[in-house]
Amino acid sequence: MIARSWSASATPDGAAAYQRHFESHVLSELTEVPGYLDAFLLCREESGRVELTVLSLWDSTDAIRRFAGPEYETAVIHDDAKAVLDHYDTVVRHYSVAVAASRAGGTE
Repeated sequence: MIARSWSASATPDGAAAYQRHFESHVLSELTEVPGYLDAFLLCREESGRVELTVLSLWDSTDAIRRFAGPEYETAVIHDDAKAVLDHYDTVVRHYSVAVAASRAGGTE
């Protein structure tokens, strides 16, 4: 399993708008890709700013390429997302998942 990580930052209002975008557009797009497993939007408020990290899980690099294209280390960021973010990474990081243990439940 491979974890794909991408980060951005926004104002609280921009972060709320990005969350709506993530829920309404990103997740529906991801679920259509064979090999996509799961995704998380992590938020951390710090000094009036919100740090955002998207972590998605994939069964292979080929699955990531089906989503992101041949340049799969380039971030996939829609224009409406760019409009609400102050800063965003243009590249992503990929990690091999060495250990996974889940007792997944609902959101908090």
